[in-house]
Amino acid sequence: MITVGCDPDTHFPAFAAVQDGVLIWAGAGLVPKELTGDRAVGAALAEIVGVTESMAGIGFFDRMVVEGQAIYPDTPLGKSGIDGLFRVAHTAGAAALALWCLSPKAQILMPQPFEWKGNGSKVKYSKRLKGGDIHLAGIEPRKLPHIEDAIGLALWGESHRGTVAVANRDLMQRARAEAKKINAARRRARS
Repeated sequence: MITVGCDPDTHFPAFAAVQDGVLIWAGAGLVPKELTGDRAVGAALAEIVGVTESMAGIGFFDRMVVEGQAIYPDTPLGKSGIDGLFRVAHTAGAAALALWCLSPKAQILMPQPFEWKGNGSKVKYSKRLKGGDIHLAGIEPRKLPHIEDAIGLALWGESHRGTVAVANRDLMQRARAEAKKINAARRRARS
């Protein structure tokens, strides 16, 4: 079974595929730092399409893990911070869609950073990467942290196989409940 991880950074969208703890593919896009706002998101979408097309050779995968976004309570966020968070969220959605197009039956997980790497640094996954389980020779240095995150997400997803059915069921139940509330509110508004 193959698990794909994605770090949806707007300037370095990164993807990695692992199978039984072994890296079988990794790649990242590059959006120039001069591009900001909507232009950066548009360029990231183009990079995501290019990167995911190049990974089509790995075959179908059964799980995709795209990092979700979080606002931490003690972090001051100004308008630019919130705008940046929205841009990364848009990039994450585009990445999930691109992956879904490659493997429509794959299960989707979108853990927030504290869920997959904890509140500290990504030491646990970095040690495993640098410890010889997975080799990253030849990766462009500025893309490496994002590819490490993508690999960490894939490894996390691979180790959480038993929880996916529950997570997907709960996600769909919440989505259906929200849709019912919205439809009920619309019906009341029309009456």
